[in-house]
Amino acid sequence: MKISILDDYFDTVRTLACFRKLDGHEVTVWNDHVQDTDALAARLKDSECLVLIRERTKIQAPLLERLAGLKLISQRSVYPHIDVAACTRLGVIVSSGQHAGTPSYAAAELTWALILAAARQLPQQMASHMPVHEVTIPPDFPRRVPQ
Repeated sequence: MKISILDDYFDTVRTLACFRKLDGHEVTVWNDHVQDTDALAARLKDSECLVLIRERTKIQAPLLERLAGLKLISQRSVYPHIDVAACTRLGVIVSSGQHAGTPSYAAAELTWALILAAARQLPQQMASHMPVHEVTIPPDFPRRVPQ
């Protein structure tokens, strides 16, 4: 299988023990970032598999339609940069490991952000910096009269 690994800036993938699992495959590791569709299409024209490092390179329909031999895109984590509908239409499998077996800190971090926002009254403080609009209270508006 012809495998292209994109955006490995520091050329670290080859140093990982798991890289040996690709023995017997034709692997090309790209250390630079290219986003131009024509340049990517030329670079990846024979690739059957793309291995993406994070969300650096956008893989959209105009590129996918030019990669006739592409069968698989492997991506760790989220994949907002991949046109999944185009992949589905073209029969390209998108495989993404969603950190199985490792904790997700996002929910805990967001919970603490909400707790801190409530404790420090951040929404109210932000609102106090907004421009004030004059409000006219109708004379028949029920008022609370101190006793």
